[in-house]
Amino acid sequence: MPDMILNHQPRTLCEYFSQWDDFDDTVWYDEFDAAFVGFGWQFNVGPVVVYDQERVMEILVADGYGDSEDPEMDALEHFNFNVIGGYVGERTPIFLTHVGDKAVEDFLKRKAGAEISGWSVDISAEGVTEIS
Repeated sequence: MPDMILNHQPRTLCEYFSQWDDFDDTVWYDEFDAAFVGFGWQFNVGPVVVYDQERVMEILVADGYGDSEDPEMDALEHFNFNVIGGYVGERTPIFLTHVGDKAVEDFLKRKAGAEISGWSVDISAEGVTEIS
């Protein structure tokens, strides 16, 4: 049950979650509400907002950061300098980067023979032949 009752529809996730005391010190970037994926937790730190980095980049490109002929590069520079580079305390939001199956496979190939999270890797002269 909320700690307070809003008398109107919340306009942002920050406003919605402000109903609960646990979220009082949580840092939100309202412009990235569409990229919100959940919360992260650390020992002795309250909830930390987690955004999908790929979706954040899409938002920045759509918003037209920069004026060069390469909007993706402009958005990336803005993200790296102003967003990721903008530490605002221990509850600064986290940006999730998805790791696809190909990335995991490549990692296993580099660590050929290693056992990772219960997976075993069979090695041939050509590299990884089976992951089970």
